[in-house]
Amino acid sequence: MMKKIYSFIFLMLTGYVLCAYPISPRPLRKLVAESQYIVYADVVDVNAVSDTDIWSDHKASLVIREIYQGEFIQDTIEVHFRPTMICPAPARYKTGTSVLAFLYKVDSLNFYETQALSYGAKEMTTHEELMAYEARIREMQQINTIKDSIDRNTKTKDWLVTCAIDPYTRWEGVYELSPQSDFMSNYDYNKDKSV
Repeated sequence: MMKKIYSFIFLMLTGYVLCAYPISPRPLRKLVAESQYIVYADVVDVNAVSDTDIWSDHKASLVIREIYQGEFIQDTIEVHFRPTMICPAPARYKTGTSVLAFLYKVDSLNFYETQALSYGAKEMTTHEELMAYEARIREMQQINTIKDSIDRNTKTKDWLVTCAIDPYTRWEGVYELSPQSDFMSNYDYNKDKSV
């Protein structure tokens, strides 16, 4: 009997891991472009829920302090997530923390989920960190409105360097400036006249 129980547990664990998959990193530039909503909010409550899909089994109640993208009628929203997910890494919401959340709305279920899982929920621990992220978000939103692709790419490269210089947004810039990133992997230094 014990052998059957251990076999069952082993199969359940390996089956879950076999279904796991990583996602491509989502630096700030992509989060701004892909997210319907960007908010700075306080996590006031986290509870387990049972009436959602396989991707979420908890909900976090967020009291919105700042809205950087999108519009909300209410000042408190529910964000559903699955903290026990192994791979890809889940979004994390802990009661008593403040987060910069990149979200999309699940209209059919009337709640929000986090864009790009762990990449889309950034705990803000200092005012300086929040100000750095706010500035970079506003700058990228402005860059995204530029129609001329050469000018937009030049401004994006400058923006990535700005991110890389700032200790709070360093990963956001360095990741995309690396030759293996999605942004720079197609870059041809010989064709770029702006350098």
